Amino acid sequence: RTLWEEITAHLPAFDLVILEKMPEKAGTLVNPLHFLANGINPEFCHLTQLDRPWPDVEKSIRDVKTMRRRVRTFQRLGTCELVIAETAQQRSDMLESLLIQKQRRFEETRVPGFDEHPEKLAFFTQGTEILARSQALHLSALVLDGKILATYWGLVHGSHYYGILISNEAGEWLKYSPGRVLHYL
Repeated sequence: RTLWEEITAHLPAFDLVILEKMPEKAGTLVNPLHFLANGINPEFCHLTQLDRPWPDVEKSIRDVKTMRRRVRTFQRLGTCELVIAETAQQRSDMLESLLIQKQRRFEETRVPGFDEHPEKLAFFTQGTEILARSQALHLSALVLDGKILATYWGLVHGSHYYGILISNEAGEWLKYSPGRVLHYL
């Protein structure tokens, strides 16, 4: 509470504060702002404990039966793969798809994108190889017959995975929810 009082003392007057994405811990450190949250909301934090048994993970997934069915649908459509980037070329290809897909989504939703926030673009373009070298990056894609349908850029720290940015193809692919399928996989 002392930290929160110090933070708010430096802010302009406000009536309401909404704290989202408040994980209990950041790595092994307790997040002091978590104590201000009025409840746990795992949907917004995009944090996954990597050492949880898979049945426990599946219990927390909304519409898990639908996700399994969509995976099978992709497998029927062609050669469907979950690809985890291991080489600089794979990272480059996935990052290019991610940025194009995400910029398209920013434009569709009229949210300022990478064109208006070049610092965010720089974070992903420069950070990808730096974080890959430190083995903190987890970059993956849902690939169907060689085409990247969805991309996920995240970080791994200890036994936790932090999903930072996810994107997917639009048009005919939206009905298959490739981003949700990738997140599930």
